[in-house]
Amino acid sequence: YDISNDELYKQIVEKKKVISTSIPSPKDFHEVFEKVANEAETIIGIFLSPKFSGLYQAAQMVVNNYFPDKDIILIDSKSCSLAQALLVIEAAKMAQAGKPKSEIVDRLNYLAQYARAFAMVDTLEYLHRGGRIKFYKKIIGDLLRAKPIIRLDIDGANLDGHIKGRENGMIHMKVFGLRLQEGLKNQRMFVAYTTNKALAEEIAQFIIDNSDKKVEVLIGQLGPVVGAHGGPDVVGFGSVSYTHLR
Repeated sequence: YDISNDELYKQIVEKKKVISTSIPSPKDFHEVFEKVANEAETIIGIFLSPKFSGLYQAAQMVVNNYFPDKDIILIDSKSCSLAQALLVIEAAKMAQAGKPKSEIVDRLNYLAQYARAFAMVDTLEYLHRGGRIKFYKKIIGDLLRAKPIIRLDIDGANLDGHIKGRENGMIHMKVFGLRLQEGLKNQRMFVAYTTNKALAEEIAQFIIDNSDKKVEVLIGQLGPVVGAHGGPDVVGFGSVSYTHLR
């Protein structure tokens, strides 16, 4: 059954449930592609990086086996979540502007090389629950009160740094948000959150108040895949940029 993001986080935090994720079935993909193929001449699907999930490969298998004569193009976003969403927005705006398919696909493949998400994780508990880190690393992180910064991009998922304490973490993320604007390949970015929207709003407002760039700063909630492994109070960015935390 379907549940909202907020209900998912309630299950994780309050009921201490271990949430796992899985890809849709071939039947699910078939139904979606069939429906959209009846409404459009061309389909451009923008997918989660294969380094994080088998979603892209599963969709490609369905397209190859059941829709070989349809004009369906699948794009590897090289990232996930709100960084991936920025590619979707770019494609939609180009399509609305009447840009040809080839130009849209070329633009997406170019931007995907720079699509990246950064997330400051409040606790390592949920990464440990999901088997992403060893128990001893969780204990060390808890003792040091470290807030890990995870980067998800063309290179996969990597630790991009860590910051001691929430207050220092928020200061660092605000300054980093300004730095991100220097390297953007388009003029919009997301400030992301799981459960605490106020954290994202605080960072976004700081960026808007202190930047001289004409950048659209959007706020978005991270979905269940990132949320299940990151847990509550995650805050970060989705961007198309060559800037790194370090």
